[in-house]
Amino acid sequence: MVYLSYGYQLDIPVHDLIEEFRLHPMVKRLIKGGQLLEYSAHLTPVAGINAAPPKLYGNGYLVVGDAAGFLLHLGIIIRGVDFAMESGRLAAEAVTKAHDLGKYDEESLSIYGKLLEGSFVLRELRTFRNAHKVLIDPRLYNDYVRMINNLLRRYFEVDGTPRKLGSTFLESKGKLTLIDLAKDAIRLVMNL
Repeated sequence: MVYLSYGYQLDIPVHDLIEEFRLHPMVKRLIKGGQLLEYSAHLTPVAGINAAPPKLYGNGYLVVGDAAGFLLHLGIIIRGVDFAMESGRLAAEAVTKAHDLGKYDEESLSIYGKLLEGSFVLRELRTFRNAHKVLIDPRLYNDYVRMINNLLRRYFEVDGTPRKLGSTFLESKGKLTLIDLAKDAIRLVMNL
């Protein structure tokens, strides 16, 4: 089986990855002797709206929540409950209107698509549909964190030397080049 994660294809089933994590020595020692009371897991796809089914409604069906790709996976922020609740509410509204018409065909249920178009769900998912293109870059989690820490440490260091933000920034950027900074800034603006 092939799973997609941050644009990479993995030839390892997700359940094998979870088991490998559970058996890793650093994790295994933390859970040793523990008793499993309940097990649940929900893997969140990064693709979001890009992985949505081609049709969210048809003859006798509506697709809502994460089954419809209504999930934002933005690194440390994962949103989906609000999208699931709102798409469920809109689906119920569409079903109620279809019930009033006495038919549940694609044409009657197409109101669901119109309701989604007017909601925050599709608006926000489309706005952030390419966020993973920015969040995939390891520099974001390594070099930029280091740079910000160095900048703040250096700027607020009390050693009798006056500092200007610009020169302190240049001192703190580490191995990041000005070209890296410019390219990453453009990618950030274009995708977030």
